[in-house]
Amino acid sequence: MQYTFMKESKQPRFFIWAAFISLVIYSCNQSNPKDFDVFIEDLGMNVSEALPVNNADYETIRLPESIDRSIPMSELIDSLWYIRLETHDNALIGNISKILYHENRYYIFDRTQTGSLFIFDSAGKFLNQIAPKGRGPGEFVKAENFVINSKENVLEITDHSLHKIFCYNTQGDFLYDKNLYFYFYDYQYLDTLAYISTYHSYNIHFPQIDNYKFLVGSSEFDSILYVGLPYDVEKERKYNFGALSSLYPTSNQVLLHEPLSDTIYEIRPTEVRAKYVFDFHKFKVPEDMWNYSSTEKFLEKYLDSPYYALFPGEIIDNRRFLYFRLIFNGKNIMLFYDKVSKEVFGGSMLDNTEMKNAIFFTPPISQTEEAFISVLQASDIYNYSQEWSRNPDIRKYRSDEIIEFCKETKINDNPVLMHFTLKTNMKWKEGLGSYHKL
Repeated sequence: MQYTFMKESKQPRFFIWAAFISLVIYSCNQSNPKDFDVFIEDLGMNVSEALPVNNADYETIRLPESIDRSIPMSELIDSLWYIRLETHDNALIGNISKILYHENRYYIFDRTQTGSLFIFDSAGKFLNQIAPKGRGPGEFVKAENFVINSKENVLEITDHSLHKIFCYNTQGDFLYDKNLYFYFYDYQYLDTLAYISTYHSYNIHFPQIDNYKFLVGSSEFDSILYVGLPYDVEKERKYNFGALSSLYPTSNQVLLHEPLSDTIYEIRPTEVRAKYVFDFHKFKVPEDMWNYSSTEKFLEKYLDSPYYALFPGEIIDNRRFLYFRLIFNGKNIMLFYDKVSKEVFGGSMLDNTEMKNAIFFTPPISQTEEAFISVLQASDIYNYSQEWSRNPDIRKYRSDEIIEFCKETKINDNPVLMHFTLKTNMKWKEGLGSYHKL
């Protein structure tokens, strides 16, 4: 069932810190590279060449002069609807790490609590769960990530503890597995090639790739064609922060983004091209940021600073808008770039006062063809319902529909998916303190 109705965006500090420590957790979970049964020299896997970087032709995204501001959601949101995910004994989601929408189904990954991949239809009805079982044929122990190979219509789950990728059809039935010979976190497919992010991965057994941020290889992961974006691995590994996912696929390209960088790259078969460059102007982090002795020392200086904006590396790119999140003055800043009007809009506080059919707003983590997708925890919806029942003054600003929706939500239900589309051609008017049509 769909509900068209939105809270003021809260800024929980643990969530802001989580954006920077996620890579620490992942890197610590990687096994010793010596555990690989087949060594690179025995396999005969050789790297042919490094892709050149083209920084000559890119689109500049200029940040507004003021980014820490409260924005009425009615000025930005064009339409909004909610999908309840069915709560089922075999479908109890702990924490949503990733969502992909493919062929009218939601594929929802809970990496940290259940380690499972859940499949729901477009109305939120539970269809299947792929869960860790063991070390038998077709079984995995710890899922690190999942992708959808759209060309083959195959789901793939990575388990680095077993050095394998497990492949399933889109209904969740096991098909086959692939062997792995090096570490990575994220990868995506485009045509017949795999684009693989190895940033902050430990591949000392494979020195040809250990100092590069990404690879281009075969879809079977048994050959590496190119490496790209060299970096000082020993220097940068001590700064483990930012988004775990650094690759973002669209229908005809793969984008690569890095924590704290001002550049989003497009990976092409013949080169790495700078596609977008952020103009942080007065908010730009100094070039000496790598001189700090640890992640903690760096964050002590910059996380709560009102002078610098940090880019954790999270983007969502659709046909009209590019979403990206910044950390500024200890707050999450949610911004959207309109590719047609070239305007950036958004802010830190999302005010729903004028929207009677709203619960609250959270940052998007995925998209369908027409909308961004955010996640609302059932416990938060339940708590708001309890608050409204105790306070008639607050309840009068909510519609009957949304009050009933919240009453129907139980504290231990599965999360709700919020979908929203944005208004186009919006521009911030400093004199008026609001957004208006161009």
